[in-house]
Amino acid sequence: MRQTYINDYKTNKYNFKKENQNAQNYVKQELKLITTSRFYWSEEGVRYLQQLNVDHSDDFYILLKIERLNDTSFKLIFGDVKGNSVSTWKVAYLPNGQYKSKIIATRLPLEKIKVRMKVYEIRNGKLTIHEG
Repeated sequence: MRQTYINDYKTNKYNFKKENQNAQNYVKQELKLITTSRFYWSEEGVRYLQQLNVDHSDDFYILLKIERLNDTSFKLIFGDVKGNSVSTWKVAYLPNGQYKSKIIATRLPLEKIKVRMKVYEIRNGKLTIHEG
């Protein structure tokens, strides 16, 4: 996820590089593009990163379910942030010498599942939890 935000910053998404140096440094620090003992904070930088979160909210997949098939194989079901399955994989770990394994991942037909997701939000200093 961080690399996606770095790419957006480097390609100057929303013409952010016109913002002041403090805003630039805040975003760079949050994306770990600079290391410094100085702390930067910028409302413009916070808003920029929040917008990137909104832009990419449906881009990232999460592990919804893992099922052991046998001693060396697992079925993984990945989903979107709304809890809908988007891909199903079989991952097998095969011995490949002493203390080594060969990993084989095979895409399987989509197993449709829906997982109820809890969404945690902080707005105006208040934590709210709701189903996503």
